[in-house]
Amino acid sequence: MAAYYDNTFIYVEDMKTGEVAKQLLTDKGVTDIDYDNVHSLIDSVNITKSNIYAKLKADKKEIEHNNPLTFK
Repeated sequence: MAAYYDNTFIYVEDMKTGEVAKQLLTDKGVTDIDYDNVHSLIDSVNITKSNIYAKLKADKKEIEHNNPLTFK
């Protein structure tokens, strides 16, 4: 698997099948994003073969995403 970020989503691609799963990171009211310093937003990311977890630091609070991967 390969993962990448585009300022809105984290994408996870299964390199064997070419299918992609994505996790929207800005859906929980994240407004104060420094796109030149994504490490100020993303605290941690953990991707397994079935799940994606991301912890963000935004607007002086922590926001967590913890969802199953849905490949399309």
